[in-house]
Amino acid sequence: MNKTLLILISISFSQLNAQESIDFFVLLGQSNMAGRAEIRDVDTLDLENVLLVNGDFELERAKNPMNRYSTIRKDDLEIQRLGPGYYFGKELAKQKNETVALMVNARGASEISRWSKGSEYAYYEAALNRIKKALFVRSKLQLKGILWQQGESDRFKSEVYLEKLKKFISNLRTDLGRPDLPFYVGEMGKWNRDYDLVRRELLKIGGQLHNVFIVRSDDLTNFDEHHFDSRSQENLGKRY
Repeated sequence: MNKTLLILISISFSQLNAQESIDFFVLLGQSNMAGRAEIRDVDTLDLENVLLVNGDFELERAKNPMNRYSTIRKDDLEIQRLGPGYYFGKELAKQKNETVALMVNARGASEISRWSKGSEYAYYEAALNRIKKALFVRSKLQLKGILWQQGESDRFKSEVYLEKLKKFISNLRTDLGRPDLPFYVGEMGKWNRDYDLVRRELLKIGGQLHNVFIVRSDDLTNFDEHHFDSRSQENLGKRY
């Protein structure tokens, strides 16, 4: 490790130690949150002032793929690519001019029912346990919000989607003791007409629960039937 890099790391940790608290966001959902877009050369740099909670609940400099420490991800690490978390963290740290921390715990192809509390898949419990332990082990972390990008797998079950999503949000708020915890819900891509009905249900939630905000997918594009391309993941992250 060269001298310049050591100096930069030292400065970064000095700034971190000077912060009384670190804004902490949790990113949940299915494959578009996990990231399936190509990691371009510009996406390979470690992020300054953005920390990622790793598998041992240590805080390390964030880099792609951001979903690699998910406790529910698919086994193949090669399919964990670029999601919105990288550019969300980068933009947030830039605007706040201080260090922020992220945790990504997504699972591709996961229906909303698999995120239900008490489901046999236990995705909800896995996320809740990671959040609670991170907050316990890293006392500087201050949970500021949940980012949710999901819905494609429910495109043919739209009639029950809204109530399941409302229950999911309510359960997390209750179990975390944060009745006003902000949720940022990402709209799925508009290129696939099969999403139209479930998208319509998803967009209603901002008017039915407090502190729930919709992140729109206008003008975002895809590289296959279901997934945002790299440019759109970058823009989606900045919109979050």
